[in-house]
Amino acid sequence: MGRRELGEAGEKAAREHLEAQGLEFRDGNVHATGGEIDLVMYDAAADEWVLVEVKTRRAAVGQYGSGAEAITAAKITKIHKAAERYFFDILQLDACPYYRVDGVVVVMNSDRVTVEWYKNIS
Repeated sequence: MGRRELGEAGEKAAREHLEAQGLEFRDGNVHATGGEIDLVMYDAAADEWVLVEVKTRRAAVGQYGSGAEAITAAKITKIHKAAERYFFDILQLDACPYYRVDGVVVVMNSDRVTVEWYKNIS
């Protein structure tokens, strides 16, 4: 499995995990000026949008560090910039709704998939 396929499989596993926790999928791989949003979800129970950064690894810690370490402050800033463009330009909302940024780390070993969900990371 190449890098692209690994990333796609990780995003699918993250989406399924979040849906199992009650979040609703709204959009994925959103490219907006300033950055990218891997998953756009909605948490109806909390009445808030959830923008998700997904990091997928083959091992918990490897040569690139852990997935959680890869969700940097710079990456979160890019998500916030992309969020503004997404809500205003793509969804054409008049105001930016309340949202939070979550991180999901997916570790895909040959025998199992582990998903770790970090809520409200910014």
